[in-house]
Amino acid sequence: MARKHNLGNLISAQSLPTNKTQEASPTSLSGSYRSSGALGSVAKSLGSLRQKADEAAELENLLKTGATIIELSPVLVETSFVSDRMPGNEEAYLQLRDAIKNTGQLSPILVRPHPTKAGHYQTAYGHRRLRACRELGLSVKAAVKELSDHDLIIAQGQENSARADLSFIERATFARRLLERGYERSTIMTALNTDKTALSRMLSVSEAIPPILIEWLGPCPSIGRPRWQELAENLKASPNQKSWEAFIEASGKTEDVDKFAEILERVQGKARQAGQLEKQSTKLLNDAASAARWVSTDKFLSIDLEAKKRATNLVFKSADASEFASFVMTAVPDLYEQFKAQTIEKDKPKN
Repeated sequence: MARKHNLGNLISAQSLPTNKTQEASPTSLSGSYRSSGALGSVAKSLGSLRQKADEAAELENLLKTGATIIELSPVLVETSFVSDRMPGNEEAYLQLRDAIKNTGQLSPILVRPHPTKAGHYQTAYGHRRLRACRELGLSVKAAVKELSDHDLIIAQGQENSARADLSFIERATFARRLLERGYERSTIMTALNTDKTALSRMLSVSEAIPPILIEWLGPCPSIGRPRWQELAENLKASPNQKSWEAFIEASGKTEDVDKFAEILERVQGKARQAGQLEKQSTKLLNDAASAARWVSTDKFLSIDLEAKKRATNLVFKSADASEFASFVMTAVPDLYEQFKAQTIEKDKPKN
């Protein structure tokens, strides 16, 4: 009886479009045809029929998989335990909310019974539809299905991948969160419908860019993988940067694209400076290494000073080098005290 009731409600509501465009605008298929007159009317009718056929097919598929379609109070529905969206793109959300307000919710969200709260549910996908219904004070149409954690993240990832609905950095952040929760890469690849190479790139980018910076930049839907990789590579080239908190606090709110361009320019400048300092440091070390050699007057003993990044070595060269080196070690305490005295004297202010 429940199936009959739910099926009738959904068919009467013309539910379940098969892509995001239909969800945001139920007349998108027919509306995209700009002709007028009889031909335009025919095109609109055909578009409407096709939409209804797609919705019916999707509904039939849900019912075949054992999903139960019901209406729920949004209060009883929680979001997924792994977020795949970042705050931002409010304009697209408001368009979706207006469409639901004007024509009703056409496509149900997918939920599972909450694993720890009786009578509550957890969303696999449809978070924006849930939010819109909550804000509009409407019940939310939901397909209820028993899902394990593994099944939920697969459904969540594949739904948004199919809709081409997540930006690159949202997908990369989602992949990083799943990896941190202990999911295998094969599972993450399935959830995001991607291959090993693409997943490695996502994880590399999300690891190189500080979370606070990703959160501030937002989803940046118009910024693709190459530019995110460029930012990540420049950050790696200048790893000793101070915290981004002060910069973010002083920068204020701007468009995603403008913020990204500003950050990339800043990081590229830091990377260039770091590269120049590295070259200068290497040159100084090489010059010091070539100049720092002492040879005894009898040519029996030589000492080379080898200056490296993390250590400076004295290399004694002669047949009895070890004996002289031991003698030098016994003199080191006195030499160090002399060095300190000279340093203190040098630093005294001159009258």
